[in-house]
Amino acid sequence: MAKPYTFSFSYSRWSDWSKCPAMFKYKYIDKVDTGPTPKAMLEGRKVHDDVAHYIEGKLPEMPDRLSKNFSKLGGELRQTYEIMKEGIVTVEKQMAFDREAKPVSWFGANAYTRFIWDVLVVDDDRIAGVETAAALDWKTGKPYGSYDDQMQIFSIPAFWTYPRLETFTGHLLYLDNGEDKEFEITREQFYTHVERTWVGNIRMMEADKSYQPTPSKDACRFCDFGPRKLGICPVGV
Repeated sequence: MAKPYTFSFSYSRWSDWSKCPAMFKYKYIDKVDTGPTPKAMLEGRKVHDDVAHYIEGKLPEMPDRLSKNFSKLGGELRQTYEIMKEGIVTVEKQMAFDREAKPVSWFGANAYTRFIWDVLVVDDDRIAGVETAAALDWKTGKPYGSYDDQMQIFSIPAFWTYPRLETFTGHLLYLDNGEDKEFEITREQFYTHVERTWVGNIRMMEADKSYQPTPSKDACRFCDFGPRKLGICPVGV
């Protein structure tokens, strides 16, 4: 029997809910079976796993998708990880927080927000000593739409974890074309704007109990629940 739905925030959940609350409901609350995982998604997961295993030293050879455009970066991350282990470079970093923005277990009952970075690089192996942090997100395929939300969400766990953090830098790295969408968020920007905005967005998302459909080309294009696929949702574009 599936566990009853309990609200928790993540970038992927926000992305679905902000496109269409009804789609979010079918996926996370009703847990509607949509059949086999799409091939493209499985491929993307394998690429991420291969890159992570290479940096951790579990794969002897650099994956082709990484060597194509980021061979130098991949080699540097692997070397630093080998020397420092978990201190400076962390792979597949999972972070969860309670309602008071205090760190908790990833699967803990009080986990209210969850975040994950493909790679995290900090300037000190002590939490209290970190003043700069950079997170990398490997992406397959071509850039699609805006990633402004992800860029801001990316910074939240960094400032909540490292009390002396001054600057957070994020990198959305496109493995196939070598593009690096870099952004920076300072301590002042985070505490005067980013945190306030996203705490409000999280509460707004949690408060929604109607989950009304908001059909659009962007939302319906990949939706499994509309008239073109499962037909659970009666509206669609």
